[in-house]
Amino acid sequence: MDVGARGTTAVRGAGTEGAARRVRVPSWRDPRLAVGLLLVLLAVVGGARAVAAADRTVPVYAASRALTAGDPVTADDLDVVRVRLEGGAGASAYVAADRPPSDGLVVLRGVGPGELVPAAALGPASAVDVRPVGVPVTGSLPEGLEPGALVDVWVTAADPDEPGAVLEPERVVAAAAVAEVDAVEGSLGGVAPTTVQVLVGTDDLPDVLGALAAGSGVALLLSPGGEVGSGG
Repeated sequence: MDVGARGTTAVRGAGTEGAARRVRVPSWRDPRLAVGLLLVLLAVVGGARAVAAADRTVPVYAASRALTAGDPVTADDLDVVRVRLEGGAGASAYVAADRPPSDGLVVLRGVGPGELVPAAALGPASAVDVRPVGVPVTGSLPEGLEPGALVDVWVTAADPDEPGAVLEPERVVAAAAVAEVDAVEGSLGGVAPTTVQVLVGTDDLPDVLGALAAGSGVALLLSPGGEVGSGG
């Protein structure tokens, strides 16, 4: 074979190799293309659903501090949080934060700090069924006895049949909220009895007021749970 022939063969070989390296364009019948398009479609649909789910969160109010029955409610007492609530009763069970709280609302039952504010926990002052009662406490206060705590009220009455004796202590109120603790220093540097304002239900008022009037011993013990809202 002469030089010309060899050159022609080389040129033909180069052309064949170049053709072999060309990328084939997949046809619509290629199953790999169909699978790729399906994966892209699934990704788009999944992303759209995720965005839609995130958009279903709604703003509601949460208590920024412990709220006790009878407290007036202002914007300073509330934080706005976004939560995802189910439809139906769940969507209206809490106070929506799409507008400021209405004027004149008070807390009808205790709400713990950070707790979502139930719609049933706010209402007019006339609907509050507790009254603050000042209970004197002598000596050291139990650790954790502060506004927002829940306490049981125990009464120890004198035995009318035996002078100097007392009857067995009786719990007259369970899980009452503490509204205020007033510690007053005595004139000689001592500590006077601390007055603890306890929110007592109207049905229990006669027992507590009667015990205080009779000079019976009244003790406050922290309830299980310890703070407003923890008892459900």
